[in-house]
Amino acid sequence: MSYLPPQPAWGAPGPGPAPAPIRLREHEKGTTVLVLGFLSLVPLLFPLGIAAWVMGNRAAKEIDADRWAWGNRGSVVVGRLLGAVGTILNGIWVGLLALMVALLLVTGRANDQNSITEHEGAQVGAFAVHPDADLTHAVGAPGAV
Repeated sequence: MSYLPPQPAWGAPGPGPAPAPIRLREHEKGTTVLVLGFLSLVPLLFPLGIAAWVMGNRAAKEIDADRWAWGNRGSVVVGRLLGAVGTILNGIWVGLLALMVALLLVTGRANDQNSITEHEGAQVGAFAVHPDADLTHAVGAPGAV
């Protein structure tokens, strides 16, 4: 046999209002970590990615210590992840840039002035002219209309 609670009498007050929802506090570093994480995706701003990574780890530990006190754990996690991705991508970019500079220095093409005139043509005054350039119709050339 099942037990049903008694129904209130006609006109009797119903159950009271529901309790107010609990509003969790926002962690003060949540937005900062998120913004630093986004900015770390810009080339050569990897120090911001490292800062987002470190600050995000600290904020995540504080949030995890008292889970019911903080409400923006998602922002901290996304900012920390973007900081890590930005740091790694910028590290790859800087590594490729260093490799390219090293290759230019090893091959001797970084400061070879002869290669400029070989590839661009003869040097005329302050301008380099392509060897195949047709100067008969140039502005200021003799016989130009």
